[in-house]
Amino acid sequence: MLCLLRLMDSKFAATVKSLQAALRRYLVRTCRYHFIEEWHIPGTREQVAEVILDTHKLSGWWAATFRSVCVTDHGAEDGTGKEFQAVVQGWLPYRLQMTFVITDVILPERFQVQVSGDLEGTGTALLEQQDGVVRLHFDWDVRVRRRLLRSMSPVLKPLICTNYLWNMSIGHRRMACEVIRRNPDCVASAGRGSRFIPLVVGAAD
Repeated sequence: MLCLLRLMDSKFAATVKSLQAALRRYLVRTCRYHFIEEWHIPGTREQVAEVILDTHKLSGWWAATFRSVCVTDHGAEDGTGKEFQAVVQGWLPYRLQMTFVITDVILPERFQVQVSGDLEGTGTALLEQQDGVVRLHFDWDVRVRRRLLRSMSPVLKPLICTNYLWNMSIGHRRMACEVIRRNPDCVASAGRGSRFIPLVVGAAD
C-alpha cells in the first residue's frame, strides 16, 4: 500500500509539473506579439527614411501615439546606434515606456530597431520604391514585460492588437502628411497610392 501511495504521489507531482510547464508556455505565447504590415507612402525612399529616422520629431507629427520622446544618443551619421526613450499610448487607458535603439541601417533600403522596457523585442523596416510610392514593410516581434499587461494579455490580447492597429493606422496617415509637408513636390501624388495593409496581427507563433 505504501508503495502504491508513493507511486500515486510521484504521478501526481509529475502531472502538476507538466501542467505548470504548459501554463508557462501558454503565458509566453500570449505575451508575445508579432505584427507585419505595409504602409504605402507617396514619395521616395529617401524622403520616407528621413522622416522615420528623425526620431526627436515623432511626438510632433505622431503625437496621438508618441506622447513624449527624448533622444539619449544620436549615434552615427546614418542613424546607427541612435537611442531614444518614448512614452506611447493608444486609445486603451495605459501608457508604455520604452527605449528604442537603431541597430542596423542600410539607407534607404532598411533599418532595424531594438526595443526594451515595457515591451522587448525587435522591429525591422524594409523600404521598396514602386514608381512614386514607397512600400514600407514593418515586421515587429515583441514580448510584453510590464507585469500588469502580462497578466491581462491572455484575456485582452484582441483589444491590445486593435489598439496597436489603431496607433499604426494613424501613424501611416500622419507620416504621409509629414512627407508631403517636408516635400511639397509630393502634393500632386498625395491622393494616390497611400494605403495601410495589416498582414499579420498578434500571432503568437
